[in-house]
Amino acid sequence: SSPEKAEEGRRSPEKPGEARRSPEKPGVGWYYSYLWFPSDQADMLRGDSIIGHLSGRPRFTPFKLFMGDHASMLNPAFGEETIRNADWWTDSAVAETASISGIINKTGMFAFVLAIAGAGGYATIQANPGLLWPVTLISMAVVFGSFFLIRGSARMARNVGFVYSACQGFMLGGIAVMFENILASREIVVPGGIVLQAFLVTAGVLIAMLGLFKAGILTGGPLFTRVVMVATVGVMVAMLLSFVVSFFGVSVPFMNPAAAFDGGSSALIGLGISGALLLLASMWLIIDFRRAEELVAAGAAKESEWYVAFGLIVTIAWIYLEAMRLIFYLAAFTSRD
Repeated sequence: SSPEKAEEGRRSPEKPGEARRSPEKPGVGWYYSYLWFPSDQADMLRGDSIIGHLSGRPRFTPFKLFMGDHASMLNPAFGEETIRNADWWTDSAVAETASISGIINKTGMFAFVLAIAGAGGYATIQANPGLLWPVTLISMAVVFGSFFLIRGSARMARNVGFVYSACQGFMLGGIAVMFENILASREIVVPGGIVLQAFLVTAGVLIAMLGLFKAGILTGGPLFTRVVMVATVGVMVAMLLSFVVSFFGVSVPFMNPAAAFDGGSSALIGLGISGALLLLASMWLIIDFRRAEELVAAGAAKESEWYVAFGLIVTIAWIYLEAMRLIFYLAAFTSRD
C-alpha cells in the first residue's frame, strides 16, 4: 500500500460509526472512532456508534453490540435510540464519571426501598385481603407509568426510581400474600414462607450470574442477547394471548399457577415453564452487567449510575416474582396426594 493510503488509514473516521480496517492489524478487526472490537463482533456495529461528548473529548460505548437493533421493542428503557439520546450525554463538562461501585450503591438503595415496601405490602394485604386486586392494579399503573417516565433520563431515575421501587415492592408483597393464602387454603406450608424462600433464590441467582459473568463464562455478547430477547418476546406474546383468550372463557392451564394442584401434564408443563422463566429472567442480569461495564468504560456522567441501577432493580424484581411462582408450583406439586 502507498504511504498516502497508510496515512489515510491512520486518521480517525470522518463521522461517527464510520468503520475502517486497522492499518496495523489488517483483517483482524474494525475500529469505530478509536474503539476496537474483534472482527466477529464488528459487523454488529457497522452503521452507528453511540457517542457522548464529555469534557470536550469524544466518549464511545458499543451499546449496539449487545443490545441489537430490536432492544427498544423489548425494553424501551434501554433501547438504542433511548441510550443515544439519554440526558447524561448532554453535559458539556463532567467532573466525575460513572463507576461500578457507584452503580452497586445505588442499586442497593433501590433494593432497600423495594424490600421495605414489600414488607409493607405484605402486612397490608394480609390484614385486608380485599385490597389485593385494587392495590395491585394501582401499583401496576404507577409502576408502568414511572417506568416510561424514567426512560432515557438519569435525573428522573434518581427521583422517580424510588417511587418505582416502592410500588413494585408493594405489589410483590401483595402477590406473596396471594400465593401463601392459596397454599394455606389447602393446608400447605412453605418452610420459612414464600417471601424468605424467594429472597434466598433471588440472592443465589444474583451471586451465581455475577460469578458466571466475572469468570467470562457468560459475557452477554450479541448472540446471547438476541437469543434472550427473542425468548422474552415469545414469553410476552404467550402471556398476552393467554390473557386475551381468558375473556372468552378459555383457560390455559399451564399458564395458571392454580393448575399445579390438578396434576397431570398441565402441572408438569407449568412447573417447567416456571423454571424456564426464572432462568430467562436471570439471563437478563448478564446483559445488565455488560451494560453497566460498557457505560462505565464509555466515561458516562456519574448521574448515569442511577439509570443503570434502575435497570438492575427492574430485572431483580422480575427474578423475585418468578422465584415466588416457582416456589408456589413446587409446593403445590409436591403436596398432591
